Amino acid sequence: MAISGGLAARWEIDLFGGRHLEAEAAIAQSAGTEEALRAVQVGLLAQVATNYLELQGLQKRISLLQENIAVQKEKLRTLQLFAKNGLATEADVANQKTLVETTESALPLLTSAASTLSHRISVLLGEPPAKLETRLSQAASLAVTLPEIPKLLPTDLLSQRPDLRLAKTEVTAAAANLGAARADLFPKLALSASGGFGALAVGGFSSLTESVYTLGSGLTMPLFNAGRIRAHIAAVDARLDQAALSYEKTFLLALEDVENAFVSHTSSKVRKKQLSDAEKSAQKAYQATDALYQRGVKDYLSLLDARRNTVTVGDEKIKAETAMGVSIVSLYRAFGGGWESGAARPAENDGIVKKNSTVINQN
Repeated sequence: MAISGGLAARWEIDLFGGRHLEAEAAIAQSAGTEEALRAVQVGLLAQVATNYLELQGLQKRISLLQENIAVQKEKLRTLQLFAKNGLATEADVANQKTLVETTESALPLLTSAASTLSHRISVLLGEPPAKLETRLSQAASLAVTLPEIPKLLPTDLLSQRPDLRLAKTEVTAAAANLGAARADLFPKLALSASGGFGALAVGGFSSLTESVYTLGSGLTMPLFNAGRIRAHIAAVDARLDQAALSYEKTFLLALEDVENAFVSHTSSKVRKKQLSDAEKSAQKAYQATDALYQRGVKDYLSLLDARRNTVTVGDEKIKAETAMGVSIVSLYRAFGGGWESGAARPAENDGIVKKNSTVINQN
């Protein structure tokens, strides 16, 4: 019984780096996919944190609003008693009733907004809204000490932004693709090897009787495909220009994002400080009015007005605290995930890859 087999192989010698650049482009595209995934992860975490902070703020505001409504109703009840005894007019009662109804009208809006945020958080966490409703229905105490913002230029941490790193990998891949396309203009040297063997089997055993390998070389030139190759080069060159412009745009948008986050954080920090001082003043005014009321110097309506002012300022302070927390989350997102030392991942390719330094010069 005779058995025969054959082997044929062909290798192309990468004299001008075309295959190497194709591999470089594939690696850059793979890195770009990872950066796209990281961008989604950073955005998701930032969105969850933002929505949770806003939900906490709304829940605290709802509690204060309910207290404000109670104070307003108590003042209305007092004015109604005063009106019966000739100490207040019907106009005073009507005005206070209008204020009570206006204050109450804000409650459904805040409650609806809180429910919407609760549902959004549930979806972002991949849970049915009903499952997290109990856990999210109560306002939890948040950390009093907020992270310190480093005194750095906005560009110091931009290298870890996923969108910027993704744009950089697109430039790298486009530059490598252009180099590979230009390499097609040069001649290609190919090596080929072929081998075969035949064998006779005796008594069920086979023996190798012959083994022959031949080695040859071939040289190919793009004589008739040069026009097509040059058209392909022009197309890839245009894609590189587009990638470079996209990187520049992404970089400018990143700067804008960071600058806006810094401005928002600074303004919210100043506003929170001002409202904290205003709340302390309102508390002192309420305590002083209460002391005068206890001595009979101030009437009950003045005490209720002082309490209402305290609640109103407290509501504004909660909004400022929420805005400040959200601004810190925005800074985390603007820096691609924070600013801890060593948090930035080392860039595989620093800076924009220049076209003429990466690709093969046609001349």
